[in-house]
Amino acid sequence: LPQQRRPGEHDARAGTMADLCHLLSTQHRFAEAQLTCLQSLSLAKEAHCPDSVCVSQQYLGLLLEMQGDLGGAERELRIAAETASIEDVRPQRLCNVFQNFCIFLWRRGRLAEAEAACERCKATGFGMGIDDLLQQIRATKPSVAAPSSAAVTLRGREDAPSKLPSPRGGAARGRKARARNAGHLEL
Repeated sequence: LPQQRRPGEHDARAGTMADLCHLLSTQHRFAEAQLTCLQSLSLAKEAHCPDSVCVSQQYLGLLLEMQGDLGGAERELRIAAETASIEDVRPQRLCNVFQNFCIFLWRRGRLAEAEAACERCKATGFGMGIDDLLQQIRATKPSVAAPSSAAVTLRGREDAPSKLPSPRGGAARGRKARARNAGHLEL
């Protein structure tokens, strides 16, 4: 017989599994992480919870990036960004998705798209360190023209500038903030 579930239980399980997916990814346990991400995504969709769908999709994208599947990573991060844009997600979630997408694009040298993604995060008012990240991106751009309001597209180079921040750690946060937030994954 199927178990009775309390309201919101699918969503809570999906979020916990998404966190586990990210943890396993950082431990380079990729096969387990991918399975956990996919289970999390399935639960989030069953629960009709856009926040959990976004976090699951985002972590799947970050996992694929760690594995070197840049096309798959971009696809998953873009789906997370699109979901965050059209669904009713918390502003913090939208900002987090776009900040991680920004960092992904920046690493590939796609500066105009990265800047647009960061601006999307900044517009929510929740972008911790987003101004510093934008400043770094703009400093990396060739000084031929003023910052553009380019839309995020699928075209771009695959090379990346050096010394880029890593997703989840927040861009240009101080050591105290990183220490304080160590191990914390936002849901």
